Amino acid sequence: MTGYQPLATPNDTKNYVNEAGQIEWAAIPLNAALDKLKTTREGLSGEEAERRLIEYGPNALPKVEVNRLMVFLGFMWNPLSWAMEVAAILSIILLDFPDF
Repeated sequence: MTGYQPLATPNDTKNYVNEAGQIEWAAIPLNAALDKLKTTREGLSGEEAERRLIEYGPNALPKVEVNRLMVFLGFMWNPLSWAMEVAAILSIILLDFPDF
C-alpha cells in the first residue's frame, strides 16, 4: 500500500454541511468521506493507526462513577412522589392508618 491518495476533490464535502457547520456524514459520498477522514477503502495501515492513537488518544469514553443512592433518591424527586409523601404524612397526622 502506498499510503493515502485522495479519491475525490476536497470540495465534495462543502455541499453536505448543515447550519451548525457540521458535515452530514450520512449523506456525503463515500469517496468524499474517505478523503475527509484521510483513509482508504482498505482502512488505515498499522503505522497510521499507531500515529493517530498517539496523536488523538484511544477511542474511549471516560468512566463515570455513579452514586447509587443519588440515583435512587432521584426517583423520589418528582411531583407525583411529593403528593404521595404529603398524603402519607397527612394520614399519620390524622391517625388514618389504613390509608397509610
